[in-house]
Amino acid sequence: MTVVARTKRFHYAWVIAAITFLVLLAAAGVRTAPQVLIKPLEQEFG
Repeated sequence: MTVVARTKRFHYAWVIAAITFLVLLAAAGVRTAPQVLIKPLEQEFG
């Protein structure tokens, strides 16, 4: 009787979940970046 040793690897779903999280985080950053800059630009250029 042979015992097959399983290597501990991440399940593919965790990889997809991590990529999705990073993409959503980047999208939120890109979406809010102009709002942060509006006040300083408004003060600078009137």
